Amino acid sequence: RGRSSAASGAAGVLLAVLALTWLGNARMLVHGNELVHAYLVTSCVVMAALFLHASRFTWSGRGMLLAGLLATAATFSFGPGIAGFVVVFVTASMLRLPPKTYVAPAALFLVSVLAYLMGGGVGDAMALRPLDNLAALLRWLASPWFHAWLGFAEPLMLSWTPGDGAIPAALSAMARGLANLLGPDWMRLAGIGIGSLGLLAYGALMWRGWRSRLEPTRLGILAMSLATFGLGTGAIICLARLVYFDLHPMQVMADRYLPWTCLFWLGLVLGWSERPATARRWARDAILPVLALVTAIALQPSHVTLAGWSATVHRNVQQSSVAAQLGIWDPQRFPDGADASRTDVERTLALMRQQRLSMFAEPAFNLLSRGWRAPTGEHPVPPGSRAFGNREFVDDLSGDPVMSIEGWVTRIEDRPRDAALVVVDAAGEIRGLARFSFIGPGKRGFRLNVPAKRGFDGYVLAPRTGEVLRVLVLDPGSNRVLAQVPLDP
Repeated sequence: RGRSSAASGAAGVLLAVLALTWLGNARMLVHGNELVHAYLVTSCVVMAALFLHASRFTWSGRGMLLAGLLATAATFSFGPGIAGFVVVFVTASMLRLPPKTYVAPAALFLVSVLAYLMGGGVGDAMALRPLDNLAALLRWLASPWFHAWLGFAEPLMLSWTPGDGAIPAALSAMARGLANLLGPDWMRLAGIGIGSLGLLAYGALMWRGWRSRLEPTRLGILAMSLATFGLGTGAIICLARLVYFDLHPMQVMADRYLPWTCLFWLGLVLGWSERPATARRWARDAILPVLALVTAIALQPSHVTLAGWSATVHRNVQQSSVAAQLGIWDPQRFPDGADASRTDVERTLALMRQQRLSMFAEPAFNLLSRGWRAPTGEHPVPPGSRAFGNREFVDDLSGDPVMSIEGWVTRIEDRPRDAALVVVDAAGEIRGLARFSFIGPGKRGFRLNVPAKRGFDGYVLAPRTGEVLRVLVLDPGSNRVLAQVPLDP
């Protein structure tokens, strides 16, 4: 393969990385509960498509069954997962699989739909108004364009500050120019226009695939599957939530939907990049790298700013995990509402603790659970390191006082990223835990590499006036003490 082909391949990889890890998607990729939905559902859909492509000649019947089972798993993992069945049927048609192979996934689809409808609430929420459903779908498909670019011209949508620099200034000027051109209803018109272009591109891509006598490539099938899944997800959402969108029009572009819309546009770009062999070389090998570079530049301002929000969410998650390990209830960190009641949270944490899952499988929790004591003697204190209490409250589970702490550790030679942090008293008994949760004081949140986190958050159980406490940094494999940080009284 020549350099142009290599450049196109690299551009395709870059676009895939941008579509999946752009921090406009941070709502679904950073929150602990929602990232499970995004990753698991998408993985099931991708595996189903790849199974079908791999089994198209020898065992297509079993391949369709496996694909149907994966679509079923996606369905009962998260609501949009039912669009996985659309992917199965569309992919099978592109591969021209025999009609009899459709029986198994069709049966699984009917069972899944009946289970959903019999579950209550789903059927009642649906609103079938075709023109309104279509308009909502088109605006829904256009949402990444607004979050990355056109949102500069809409104060209600601009949840991040554009900042200084040539790129934000250019994006803002273009967005305002389009808004002035389209008039007061510019957001609706622009959304419908962009969504219509995407829908037409999808239809043309599908028509080209059906008419082609060439065998579909794995990349072509994967691209079509991603676009189909994104479109199917949008159709389901705009059918089930149309009444909600009537009451809250801006919610059709909510950030919780962005991963699915990004998959739609990624599928379109990858699908159209597979041009016929008769096409001109520059059309096949030059356009995609240029598109990837322009996309990366356009996404940079929103990505940088949302990195700060993502870092804050990550820190909150780390704090919550320490509270869970210590068995305390911090009202500032744990939810207690209609979507996640305290009873549900406590029951979930109890099951995770019982099965030693997630934070309960970490070395620091293992040390706490078996009553580990720190070795006697002094340990090095990295210059500039500090630990201090920032808040006190009474844990209503135990009735004991709890002190929230934070701090940072300066550079330690050969420190592992997953180093354990424990708080010990003068006798070496564990009195609390901590976790690395932020980069450190005065550090920039966005860099091209991933800086080691040196700031930490944690808790001390039943603190006593005048006692001497230390935060120890431990090697997670050997429990060797790498450093200590005195805890300010």
